[in-house]
Amino acid sequence: VRVYSCSIRLELDVDQAECEKFLKNLSANLQILRLKGRIWFSNKNLPLQIQMVGPRLSTWFEAAPNSAWRPNDIGGLELVVLSLNEDSEEKIRQLIIQRFS
Repeated sequence: VRVYSCSIRLELDVDQAECEKFLKNLSANLQILRLKGRIWFSNKNLPLQIQMVGPRLSTWFEAAPNSAWRPNDIGGLELVVLSLNEDSEEKIRQLIIQRFS
């Protein structure tokens, strides 16, 4: 069994509830083993931290280190993904852009 990793950074505005639902569906469809990262909202001071193992998703607001990537003005998301799907990076990127752009 091969495990593939990828990092995705996108500047876009997402809705928290919609994004959580989207990530759970994504997990099942693309054989995602683990996902972690941050969602930055334009109207929040702290990013939403995300951790997902299989279908279990945990989120909480917490400060990010000063060295962390930050989107410009509209918000964004930064994800690190472990998947059994070799081309998961491009598929995830396309699906996120389609859903939230």
